[in-house]
Amino acid sequence: MGLAWLLGALLIAISISSLRQSEALQEQLDREHALKTAQAAVATVLVSGGGVAELQGTVTQLLGDDGLGFKSVSVRALGGIELARAGAYDELALPLLSSPVNGRFRESLYEMAGDRVEVPVMSEGRTLATLDLVLVEPTRRVVHDEAVARLRWFGLIGLGLSAPLLLLLFLLLRRGAIMEPRWAHRLRTAVRDSPPASDDTVQQLPGEIDSLSQLAYAMISVTRDARVRDMNPLAAQMTGWGQADAVGRLIYSVFHPLGPDDEPLVTPVERALRDKAPAPPEECRLRARDGVVRHIETMATLTRDEGGGVDGAVLMFRDIGARQKALEDIRRQSRLTHGIIDHLVEGVLTADAAGVIRFANLRAMRMFGYTRDELAGATMTKLMPVPFLNTPGIKLGDYQSSAQRSKLPRVVGWRKDATTFPVELLVEPMVLPGEGSREDGHVIIVRDITDRLKSDNLSLRLGRLLDSAAEEVYVFDAQSLYLLDVNKSARRNLGFRIEQLSRMTPLQLAPDMDPEAFYGHLSRLRGLQDEHVVYRTAHQRIDGSSYPVEVRLSYSRDEEPPVYMALVSDITERQAAEERLQHLAHNDVLTGLPNRSVLHDRLEQAVLLTQRSRRLLGVMFIDLDRFKAINDNYGHEAGDHVLQMVADRLRSSVRSSDTVARLAGDEFVVLMPGLNDVGNAEVLAQKMVEAFRRPMSVDGYTLVITVSIGMTVYPADDADAETLLRHADQAMFEAKKAGRAGYKMFAADTSAETARRIVLERDLNHAATLDQLRLRYQPIYAAARDELVAMRLSTIWQHGEYGEIGEAETLQLAAHIGEIERQLLWQLQRHGQFYSACRGNRPVEVPVIIDMLDWQLHDAGLCSHMLDVMQRYAVPPMSLIVGCSEVALADNAVMPQPGFSLLRGAGVRFCVNEVGNGANALNTLGNLPADFVSLAPACIAGLPANENASATAKAVMAMAKRHNKRVIASGLTHPAQRDMLAALGGAWVAGPVLGEPIAVDDTEQFLAQFSVVGGSRQSSK
Repeated sequence: MGLAWLLGALLIAISISSLRQSEALQEQLDREHALKTAQAAVATVLVSGGGVAELQGTVTQLLGDDGLGFKSVSVRALGGIELARAGAYDELALPLLSSPVNGRFRESLYEMAGDRVEVPVMSEGRTLATLDLVLVEPTRRVVHDEAVARLRWFGLIGLGLSAPLLLLLFLLLRRGAIMEPRWAHRLRTAVRDSPPASDDTVQQLPGEIDSLSQLAYAMISVTRDARVRDMNPLAAQMTGWGQADAVGRLIYSVFHPLGPDDEPLVTPVERALRDKAPAPPEECRLRARDGVVRHIETMATLTRDEGGGVDGAVLMFRDIGARQKALEDIRRQSRLTHGIIDHLVEGVLTADAAGVIRFANLRAMRMFGYTRDELAGATMTKLMPVPFLNTPGIKLGDYQSSAQRSKLPRVVGWRKDATTFPVELLVEPMVLPGEGSREDGHVIIVRDITDRLKSDNLSLRLGRLLDSAAEEVYVFDAQSLYLLDVNKSARRNLGFRIEQLSRMTPLQLAPDMDPEAFYGHLSRLRGLQDEHVVYRTAHQRIDGSSYPVEVRLSYSRDEEPPVYMALVSDITERQAAEERLQHLAHNDVLTGLPNRSVLHDRLEQAVLLTQRSRRLLGVMFIDLDRFKAINDNYGHEAGDHVLQMVADRLRSSVRSSDTVARLAGDEFVVLMPGLNDVGNAEVLAQKMVEAFRRPMSVDGYTLVITVSIGMTVYPADDADAETLLRHADQAMFEAKKAGRAGYKMFAADTSAETARRIVLERDLNHAATLDQLRLRYQPIYAAARDELVAMRLSTIWQHGEYGEIGEAETLQLAAHIGEIERQLLWQLQRHGQFYSACRGNRPVEVPVIIDMLDWQLHDAGLCSHMLDVMQRYAVPPMSLIVGCSEVALADNAVMPQPGFSLLRGAGVRFCVNEVGNGANALNTLGNLPADFVSLAPACIAGLPANENASATAKAVMAMAKRHNKRVIASGLTHPAQRDMLAALGGAWVAGPVLGEPIAVDDTEQFLAQFSVVGGSRQSSK
C-alpha cells in the first residue's frame, strides 16, 4: 500500500513539474523568438541605411505584434542617444502632474508590466545599436516545439492517470480492502535489510522519466539518507559519474555545486530533505568528476511513501551556460560602450528638457571634479552658471544652432573646487520619434578650450611674426630674458622641447655671441634709440651643432610685462651663396683659376716682394694654338672641356708658390716668384711646352693641344705690373710667329708688327677721348622684300698713325687690355645719342643688334650700366638685340646669371650667334631663351652651291619656324644667297651685296629713304 501511495504521489509531482517546465520552456522559446525577431528587424533597417522614419515604423510594428509580447521597444545608439521608441503607455499622462512625474509614473508601469531586457543589435560581428525591451507573455503562441508539446502532454496524461489511481487507493484504504501481498512484504523487507545495491542490481525509475533528457533536464533520485537511487543519462553526462558508479553513493559525492567564490554548497536535495520542503529553482555552478565547471539551474522536490512519509527526493538541473554567455556578452558590450564614451576627449552629458543631468561620462566628471552619483540629478546651472544662471533668457537649447552660437555669451565651467575654465558647448536634441515627435532632452558635448584660448592669445601677440612659418620666432621676457614663446620652426631647427626652451635665454642659444654686444642691442631698443636691431650670430642645436642666423630684434613695451621679439632667419644657404659669389668674383667660372682682378693684385704684390729680395719674378703669357678650330669642329662644350684640362695641366706643371690665372678665352698667365736667374724661367717654360705635347682625351676624341708661351722677367724688364703682362703678351705673339708650340723671351728689339700692336694697345685707352672711334650701322633687310628690319652696330677706329682699324682688331685689342666693357658701353651710348637726336624726325625705330661676350652676361654691374644708358637716352629695351654664343644662352636657360636676368627682365631680346657651324645641336636650340638665331659665316659662304651648307640652312630655317624664331644671315656676297634664303621663308639678311655699313652721321638721311609699313621700314623709292 505504501509503495502505491509513493508511486502515485511521485507521478503527480512529476506531472506537475512537467507542466511547469513545459510552460517555462515555452516562455523561454517565445522570448528568444521575440528577441531574435526584434534584433533582425532593427538590424535590417540599420544595415540598409534607412532613416529614422523607417526605423520608427519598424519599432511600431514590433510593438503591435501580439505574438511577440512587447510592452515597450526602444532603439538606442552606442552613445546612449535614443533613435526610435514605441510603448503601450507612452501616451498615458495623468492630469495636473508635471512631465517628469508622468515620465516616472510610466516607467513604473513598465517595470510592473514585465521584464526589462537590453540586447545588442549585431551585424557581421559589429554592434550597431542596443534594444531596450519590456516583455510580457504573448497573447498567442507563435513557436511550437515538439519536445515541449510532448512534455506538456506527459504532464497532462500523468495527472489524468494519477487522479483516479489516488482516488481508488483512498477508497480501498478506507474499506480495508487492500492487503499487502506476501511477496511484496518479503521484497520490501529484503530491500530494507539488504546492503546498498551493487552495479548489477541497479534500481531504475519508470522509463517515462528518462524522457526529461530530451528536454535538456538532468534528474537524480535519492533516498531518505541522500544516497543516489537513480539518474538519467544526461545527469550522468553532466556529473561525469556513470549510473552504476553513482547508485548508492551519497549525493554530495556525486553532485558538486559551487558558489560564486568556488566554495562548496549544500545540494538542493539535501536542503529539501532537511527542510521537509521542495527547493526552489536557483542558479549555481557544477563541477563534474573530470573537473569541468558549468553553469546550471537546479531544483528539488520530495518523494513520499504510501504512508505519506518522506521517502527521498528528486533533483532536476539543466545547463544554462549558453544563456550565461549571452548575458556576459551583453554586459561586456555595455562596458565597452561606456568605456568608449568615458575615454572621449570631450565631456558628454545628457539632460532632460529642464536641464537635469541624467548621465555624465568620465571626462565630464574629471572636468568638473564631481563623481557620477554627484552629477546625477544636478542641473546644468550648477556646472555652468555663466551664462545659464546669471543671464536671463539664455537656455540650453539656444546653443543648438551653429549659426547663432557665435552671437551667444561665452560659457564658463564651474568646478567643484570653485575654479573656472572656458567652455565650448555643442548641444544636440534627443528626439523621441513617432507620431507627434517630441524632444526628450539634450545631448551636450563639453570642451575645455583653455589651451585653445592660450594658443589664440599667442597668435595675437606674435601677429605678423608667425605668418612666415620658415622663420624662427622668439618672445622673451624683458627683465629675466627667459624665453616665453618659441614657434615650431625654431623648435624644429634647434631640437629642444618647449619645456627646455622656457628655462633658456637667447644668449644660451648663441654661446659664441659677445654678451656686451647683446646687452647693448637691448639697451638701444629699450631707450628707443632704434626701432629694431639686426645682427648675425650662430644658434647652437641640442646636439651641439650650429648654424648661422640673422636676427631682427624689436621691443614691445605695449605688453604687460614688456617683451622682446626676435625674428630669426637661417642664413646657411644665403651665406653659402655669398661665399660662392665671392669665389666667382675672384675666380674663373669654368676653370676655377684666379681671374684678371686677382692676377693683377698678385702681380703687384709679387713685384713689391721682388723689389725687397734678390730673386727674380717670371711672368708667362700662354695662349693655346688653333683653339678656335676645336670650337668649330667639336663644339663649344668640347672646347670648355679642353680649357678645364689645360688648367689642370698648368696647375700640375708649376710650383705651389706659383700662380696660374685665366685672362680670357684661351689665354692664361703664370706668375713665378723667387727665380734665381732667367734660365729657371726658360726651364719651366720648356717643361710646360713638353707637358702639352701629350694627347688629351676629350668627349671620345684624342686631341693634341700645343701652347705658345711668351715670357718676361722682372727686374730685367723693369716695368710696372700692367706693362709686364703686355710684354709677355708680345713675346707670346713672337712665339706664334715662330711656328707655335714653343716659347719666346721678351726683348726690346721687337718686330714692327709687335711695335704696332703695343702702340695700338697704348692708344686705345684714349681713343674715345680723342674722338677717334666711329659708330657704324649695318642695314639688315627682309630677304623676300626691300624692307629694313634691323641694323647691326659696329665700331671702327680712325688711328692718327695707322689709319682705319677694323672692328675685329679693335675688339681684340680691347680684350687684351681689359677695355672690352668700355667699348660696349661706348657703342650703346653713341647709339643712344643718335637715337635721341633724331627721334623727332624718325617715325618709328628699328631694332639694333650688338654683340656681347659670354662672361659679360655674368656681370650684373655691366648689364645694369647698359640699362642706365638706354634709360638716359630713352632707348626702348625691346629695340636692343644682344648676340651671344649658344653656350652662354644654354647656361642661362639652366641657371640665369645676374646680368642676363637684368637684361631679359627689362625686355632685351637675344640672338644665338654662329648657328650651323657643325657644333650646334639643332634639337636643343629651340629651347634656348632667344628670339633670333644667326647663321654661321661658313654656312653662308657655301650657299647656294654647297649641298652641306644648303642642308644646314634649310634645317636651321625649319627649326626657327617650329619655335617661332627669326633667322639672321649676315655677310651675303652674292644675290643668289638672298634668293635662296627668301625661298626658304623669311630670313633677315645683310652683307656687302646689300650695302656697306653706314656712318652714324649719314644714318638719319639713310633712314629717310624708307617709309613705315606695319611697324618696319620699306623703301620709298
